[in-house]
Amino acid sequence: MWLLVLFWGIWFIWSELRFGRILAWFLLALFASMVRCGEGGWPLMVV
Repeated sequence: MWLLVLFWGIWFIWSELRFGRILAWFLLALFASMVRCGEGGWPLMVV
């Protein structure tokens, strides 16, 4: 789980720098929903 959090942290920073804040905040919201879903969030990561 910590590896997933680390991955999304790096992705969030990189995406904010490259694509801008709107997409970065969207990814952060997606990550938050994955955390709430627990293991059920894994299929979302594949998509």
